[in-house]
Amino acid sequence: MSEETRLSLDDLLPQIPEALRPLVVQYAPILLAMGQDELFAWVTRLLNGDYEAAYRTILERMTNTEALEEGERLANSWKEANKREAERRAFFKGIALDALKVLLAILAAAVTL
Repeated sequence: MSEETRLSLDDLLPQIPEALRPLVVQYAPILLAMGQDELFAWVTRLLNGDYEAAYRTILERMTNTEALEEGERLANSWKEANKREAERRAFFKGIALDALKVLLAILAAAVTL
């Protein structure tokens, strides 16, 4: 196939490793606009662990509006992750404080004996 040959999402997905399929679906309009050689290079970057270069390839093809929406999506994702982490830390802090209270009560009882 030549560089100008374009694939449909239905043609492309079976050729992509299962783990990468959500990314392909997420960025399908950009990826499907690529030629086959360019798309192969993008998948190869992912498979080789060069995620930054693969993502940069996507970002370079986004419109300004798409890039702003992507930035907002990522910022919201980080906010959610930070919120979950704060909740997790508060939970374990509560457990640690409860354990310390029990130990303090045991020590206080031992001293008064």
